[in-house]
Order: sequence, then structure tokens, then C-alpha cells
Amino acid sequence: MQKSLALTFMVIFIICKGELCKANSSDLIEHNINMAKKFKYEDSDSAIFYLETALELCKDLKNIEKRVSILFSLATATIRSGDFIHAIEYCNQAKELSLTNKLINDYVKSIIYTGNVYRVVGLTSEALNILLDLHYNNNELKSQSAENYLALNYYLALCYSQIGEIKKSKKYLKLNLIKNKEFETLKLVGSFILFSNLSSKPDTIRRYLNEAEKLLNKHPDANYEFVAILSRKAILNKALGNLKESKVQYIEAIKIAQTQGYRSYLSNLYNNYAYQLMAENNMDSAAIVLQQALTISQQIEDNDLEASVLDSYSDYYKAIGSYAKALEYKNNSVDKRNEYRRKQQIQQSLFLSTVFETEQKEKEIIEQESKINQFQAILFATIAFIVFLLAILVYYRQKSAVRKARLLTVEREKSLEVADALIEGQDTERKCLAMDLHDGLGARLGALRFKIDNYFGSTPHYEEITSDVDKIGKNIRELSHRMLPTQLEELGLIPSLQNLFNSINQSEVFHIELETDITDRMTSKMETNIYYLIYELINNALKHSGGNEIFVQLLNHDDSINLSVEDNGKGFDPVKTSDGLGLMNIKQRVAYLSGEIHVDTQTSQGTLFMIEIPINTND
Repeated sequence: MQKSLALTFMVIFIICKGELCKANSSDLIEHNINMAKKFKYEDSDSAIFYLETALELCKDLKNIEKRVSILFSLATATIRSGDFIHAIEYCNQAKELSLTNKLINDYVKSIIYTGNVYRVVGLTSEALNILLDLHYNNNELKSQSAENYLALNYYLALCYSQIGEIKKSKKYLKLNLIKNKEFETLKLVGSFILFSNLSSKPDTIRRYLNEAEKLLNKHPDANYEFVAILSRKAILNKALGNLKESKVQYIEAIKIAQTQGYRSYLSNLYNNYAYQLMAENNMDSAAIVLQQALTISQQIEDNDLEASVLDSYSDYYKAIGSYAKALEYKNNSVDKRNEYRRKQQIQQSLFLSTVFETEQKEKEIIEQESKINQFQAILFATIAFIVFLLAILVYYRQKSAVRKARLLTVEREKSLEVADALIEGQDTERKCLAMDLHDGLGARLGALRFKIDNYFGSTPHYEEITSDVDKIGKNIRELSHRMLPTQLEELGLIPSLQNLFNSINQSEVFHIELETDITDRMTSKMETNIYYLIYELINNALKHSGGNEIFVQLLNHDDSINLSVEDNGKGFDPVKTSDGLGLMNIKQRVAYLSGEIHVDTQTSQGTLFMIEIPINTND
């Protein structure tokens, strides 16, 4: 009996000790991960050390998801340190672990990280092949993971920007920016900054940088991203001649980079700030700042950055008239740039060799496995034959599906024709009704007023009657002008909208505010349809919202017009009112313009209509 009790206590002790060790190991893993985050931008080598320590501890605990997460962090850290061979190895490990353990989101993420490694190495075409293959062959990517969806679009945009395909780059960035209000994640900051870099208009650049700053306000610890925005704003203000504002932004960015230990960014900031000082003719300070930039770039052994600083030195000596020194530093910059390119070529060669060796090893394993069991080969051949038969079956089914799809396309085209006819009929009916109100009923009221003047001029209630008749006539004129603005064709969309809103604001029941950056005229079709679209939205708000304020925003986004109409009313249930005539007319008109509509509404919190209408230059 005593031996049984002793054995039981021993087992309990061992189990408790094991659980305690696990708990301690978990705390130690988190400690190492937090230390790695601390050194993320300051010292890549230290970050890698702590992450590798955490990875070893995870292996003991067999925590697969944590191991995969650390592998992704290691891939990021090794990319930042320039160790691309280890970066691709960590990506492959993460891919293998996530695939074996059916971690689908992490498997997709490993492919995205692999594509990014190829991009950073300079193999942009290969990176695009990897990322586009994932983009076109993973239809459920959006629903799987918001992080993967945003990352894939961002890295595709980066790849296209690197090869000069700006339009395609903006296409993928827009997919992220559309999701801005839905996700509000820090990862969207990079998309806003990249969009600003791809834009040439100062107002557009400033708008996207401001959007990025709004996101950062929800993430007060994101100092690195805040420095990036400050740097970009300083460059923009310097280019626009706002030297005082840009100087303040440079100094603030430098202060944060110094405090946080962002040495690479600090060298870049010093380098750019030197040009600010040269523009102020403060040459002594410019020389000091350039020396600081050069020292840091040499300490961190960044040849590309060092070449940029040497090139800035050349500009500095040229500015002070020392042309011999300017030529000397220009030559040093060229030499350093060539050295950087040689190292990059060597890295690419080593990287490709590693990838090739990995692929060869995989092929050897497959060949060995096929030699071990010939039965497998026969089985594979049989399966292949079955697959071939299935492929034929699928082919004919797809052929049938294509026929059905063509029929559906024809039906959709007919539906669009019906929608076009319906919209045009509505507009024609609206014009006829407006003319009948103005010319018919308006004229009859004028005749009635004439009779009243003749027959009731001396009656006691003459003033009251004529006042009521005048008010009715005025209301009829305003209604006819809203339905058929005579100035739309002559003055354009924006003045017509302003006249419409002014007439409504005069009632002092509703206040409508318009914000727009559109200055040029659009096609007659576009202006007419946008006017009636806004009219319908305003009319709905006036009738049903129960609020007293409406905010209308109409912005030009290069290849599309973005319209938003927001009221402060009671909102509505979109399920119950989806078949309403007003909302149906709005959707039909948006479809007629090949646009997209999104309605954001909650009971007692107002309604926001967001509409994107493509600009067809051939229209």
C-alpha cells in the first residue's frame, strides 16, 4: 500500500514538474520574442539571436503555430540584415510545417514571404510569378486572412513599382485602400505611403500621407512608420518651397530616429536634411550633417546608402564651388555603387544556387522514393490514367459550362440594355414632368394671379391670397429646376449642385455641405447621371433620414469618380428596405454607369453611401 502511494506521488510530482517547465518555457519564449521586437529596427543581429533562441524553445514544446510565427519573424529579420539565403530557408521551413499541419493561412503567408524574398534580392520577375500565381489560384484569399490579402496586394504593388508599371501598382494598392475602414490595420500605412510615392500631384501625395497618419494615431508605438511619413512630408514641403515646415519635420524625424536607434533611416534623414540646409545656404551645417550620414552608413556597412551620401557630398562641393572635390566624391560614389552592385550580383548567384540545390535535393528524394517501390510508379500511372479520363469529363463539362456562361452573358447584356432604356426613360420622364410643372402649371398660376388682381384686388384677403399663390409658384419653379437644372449643360455639374444645395439650405430645415476637387468638365452623360444620382440620394435623405445635415463628397481619383453622401439621420435596415423604389433607382443608375455602391448604415447612426464610378475616356 505504501509503495503504491509513493509511486502515485512520484507520478504526480513528475507531471507537475513537467507542466511547470512548460509554463517557464512559454514565458521564456515570449521574453525572447519581445526582446527581438525591441531590436527589430535597431540591431537585426540581436533580433535574429533572440528569435532563434525562441525557435529552439518552441521545438521542445512542439508548439507548431508559434514555431511558424517565429519563422516568419526570422525571415523578416534576415531580409533586413541582407542574409537572403537564410531568409528563403526560413520561408521553406514555414511552408513545410504549415502544409504538414494543414495551417492554410500560414501556408499562403509562406508563399507571400517567399515572393518578397525574391523581390528584395532583385529577382522581381520571379517574385511576380510567385505572387501572381497565388493571386489567381487562391479565390478564397480574402476570406482566409485579412493580413494575407493586404500583404499580397502590397507586395504585388511593390514589384510593379520596381519595374515601372505604375498603373498596375496602383491597381493593387487600391484594393487595400478600399479595405481601409474595414481593417484599419497598421500594415495599411505602407500602402498609403507607396501610393503617395507613385503620385505626382502634391495634393494627392499629401492626402494619402494624411490618411496614413490617421491610421498611425491609432498605433502610438509605430515610431518607425511615423518617421517614414515625416520624412516623406519633409521632402514634399522642400520641393514646394515650404522650407520652414520641412525643416521642422526633418528635425522631428531625426530626433525620433536617434531615440529609437533607427541607424539606417537616420543616415537617410541626415542625407536628405543636408539638401534642406544647402537650400537655406547653411553650408557649414550641411557638411556636418553629411559627415554624420556617411559615418553611420559606413558603420552599418550599407554600400548603397554610402554611395548615396558620397553623391550628396559631390553636390555639396559643387554648391560651394570646389569642383575638384565634387568630381572626386562623384567618382567615389560611382565606385561604391559598382561595389554594391557586384555584391548584389554575388548575393543573387548564391541565392539562386541555394534555391537550385534545394530543388535538386527534392528531386533526388522523389527519385529515390520512386526507385524504392516500383508498385508506386504503376499506381501513379493508373491514377494518371484515371485523372486523364476525369480531365476529359471535366473538359466536356467545362465546355458545357462555357456555353451556359455565354448564355448568361447575353442575358446580362440584355439586362444592361433594359437598365439603360429604363434610366433614359426615367430621365426623359423627369424632364417632361419638369417642363410641365414650369410651363404648364406655372403658366396657369400666372393666369390665376392675373385674375385675382383684376377681381379681388379690393377684397380684405387679397394680400394673403396673392402671397399663397406666389409661394406655390416659387415652390413649383424650384422643384422644376431641381428636376431639370437648366444651367447643367451651360455651367456644368459643380455649379448646378451648388445651386441645388443653396436652394435646399435656404429652407433652414436641412443643411447640405459639398466637398469636391473636381474643376474640369466631364462628359454630358457623366454629369447628367451624377447630378440625378446625387439628387436621388439627397431626396431620400430629406424624406426618410429624419436628420438635419448631409455631407456630400465628390473626388476625382485619376481613373474613377468617388462619391459619398452621408446624413446624420436615424439610418435604416438595408434588408427590409432593399426593395425600395428610391434605393432601386440609385442602384440601377450606378449599374448604368458601371460603378460600384456600398451602403454603411446602422439604426440611429446615420447612413453613408459610397459610390465609385469609373471614368471611361472613350465615352
